Amino acid sequence: MLGGIGVVALQAEYVRRTLINATRKEFAKHLPQIAEEQWRPIFEGVQQCFNDYANLIGTRINSDINSRKQELDNLLKQKQSHEIDIKAEAKRLKDLEIEIQSQVKQIHLVRESL
Repeated sequence: MLGGIGVVALQAEYVRRTLINATRKEFAKHLPQIAEEQWRPIFEGVQQCFNDYANLIGTRINSDINSRKQELDNLLKQKQSHEIDIKAEAKRLKDLEIEIQSQVKQIHLVRESL
């Protein structure tokens, strides 16, 4: 009985291998035709995937650049709003100096008159 099972197993293995070999041969015969018919849709599909990816990455990069630019613009505005206007400050100090000199002269005049 075991011998019968072994023979059946060997026959099944032989049939399986024969089927696989026949399938390989048929596939090898038709593979060039399949490749010729299917290369364009496959190529276009892969190309579309790369184009979509490139567009997505480009959009993200542009968005990131615009965000960074906005951050820099905001920082520049903050810096400018906190900066002292050098010309205005120099004029203010010069006017203050003239006012102090005037007051010093008045003090000297009052002192001399005493």
